[in-house]
Amino acid sequence: MKKNKISLDFLYIVDGTTVFPFVSLKISIGGQSKKGIFYGDDIVDAIFNGIESLTGIEAKLLDSYVSIIEKKVTVKLEKNSKEYFGECIDKNIVLACAKAYIDCLNKVIS
Repeated sequence: MKKNKISLDFLYIVDGTTVFPFVSLKISIGGQSKKGIFYGDDIVDAIFNGIESLTGIEAKLLDSYVSIIEKKVTVKLEKNSKEYFGECIDKNIVLACAKAYIDCLNKVIS
């Protein structure tokens, strides 16, 4: 059974040397919006934590790769002993991380 597609509606990040990294995140799942504020060890961790929390999809992060030169992010997840890959090319690497994670989750639920 195919589930509803996940899309990123809004991403606001706060990061630096004097603050804890956090994101304000809004996603849509089949047209239904969910939002929240999430923290992590770093900004990408906060993004991934937020997306996992909002979608309710628990998958093990196996790897992520960022190519600064290509402006490309690749994410590898495992769910039910199966591996999934997601990727995104974007001038904004942090945004590409969020989009690549969502791309991967869309493959998990398809």
